[in-house]
Amino acid sequence: MKSILYFVLAGFMLLFWGCSGVQTFPVKARAGETVAIAAGWKQYFSRDNITATITPATGAPIVLAPSDVRGSINLYPDPLSSIVLSRRTGADVSPYSKSYSDVINFGFTGTDPDWWQTAVFVNIPPSTPVGSATITLSNPQGESVSVAVDVVGSGGAPAPFNAELLGPMNNDNFTALERVDHYVVSFVGSAVPYAIELDLDYVNLTGYVTNPRSDVKNIAWTDTGGNFRVIMTPADPQGFQVMNDLKFYVAVTSGTRGLASLTVVPGSLRAFDRNGNPVMGMSANVVLVDGAAGLN
Repeated sequence: MKSILYFVLAGFMLLFWGCSGVQTFPVKARAGETVAIAAGWKQYFSRDNITATITPATGAPIVLAPSDVRGSINLYPDPLSSIVLSRRTGADVSPYSKSYSDVINFGFTGTDPDWWQTAVFVNIPPSTPVGSATITLSNPQGESVSVAVDVVGSGGAPAPFNAELLGPMNNDNFTALERVDHYVVSFVGSAVPYAIELDLDYVNLTGYVTNPRSDVKNIAWTDTGGNFRVIMTPADPQGFQVMNDLKFYVAVTSGTRGLASLTVVPGSLRAFDRNGNPVMGMSANVVLVDGAAGLN
């Protein structure tokens, strides 16, 4: 799709991860045009929960209509990029790439290997005065970002995001690129295990177990109708590096919001070291995150 070029260009913001959320792309735009905002590593940003406000150089703040927030999409680095490979190998695959990966891994994601840059696409209202303006995005979970854009004129039009075969992208097209409602399953314990398994009971949903990073771990899972059994082993023979490596998602592909639930079966969580000995004291956390393409 031709519109993917826009996302590829916005993906270059990953190179400036340390400055994410400082500028829009592009940095100058006419009132009425669409800009992309590098919002950083946001956990809960969704088109359904973002409040967007533009504070112009002159005049009162402008609260954007929900239709002006075109999409909130997570952009991922190429799994074959040197920055990802340097994280896994511990060596500079390209100059300074390990240093860059360390900044992301320890400075921004807290050793969580599931890296992304949230890009939010918004329309600048046609009434926005010329001059420097600040776009602020926030959600009920307390996440926020403020960025600067120079409004250089009027008469702009929203980006059509023309897609090959599809034509201009509509809301359904954007929704297909956004996250669905999902459960985040994470673990805590005094020692990082070599392998782990657990059972999850569910009601009022159809789900799919998703591995954030296949270069970090292997996941085998079964769905017996009402129950998921998940078994995880490391992709690296050296084992998991940190507890965050064990995190995975259960994507909710259909269900009813407020009724759907996922719970750990008591006593089902078992963890082992590389010699097959039990690792005691492990527990699992299950958290539901709403997505734009969410439950009914």
